[in-house]
Amino acid sequence: MATINFYKWAFRFTIWIAIIQVVIFFLVLNFNPFTQDELQFLKRLEYLGFTIFMLFLGAVLTLIIGFVKKEPQKYQFWIALLLCIGCVFNLFLGTFGKYIIM
Repeated sequence: MATINFYKWAFRFTIWIAIIQVVIFFLVLNFNPFTQDELQFLKRLEYLGFTIFMLFLGAVLTLIIGFVKKEPQKYQFWIALLLCIGCVFNLFLGTFGKYIIM
């Protein structure tokens, strides 16, 4: 039976998070409230946000499991860890940023 490389899976999850973030950026950039339905747009953003959150949880869990199993820490570990930290800051600033700026 083949062994699972948990850091590689965390790296893949974080790459998908980055791709979805770029898609959200372009969706928001191209949104026109006069010609497009806002509720449909918000529902689409909610689905993408939920997908990002689930991928983030998967990345964090695979990073923790890989750390517990003492896998060798290659570039996949460090990139996945940095992107997960970036997601945490994005979540923190997105949720509490309005209180920090005031």
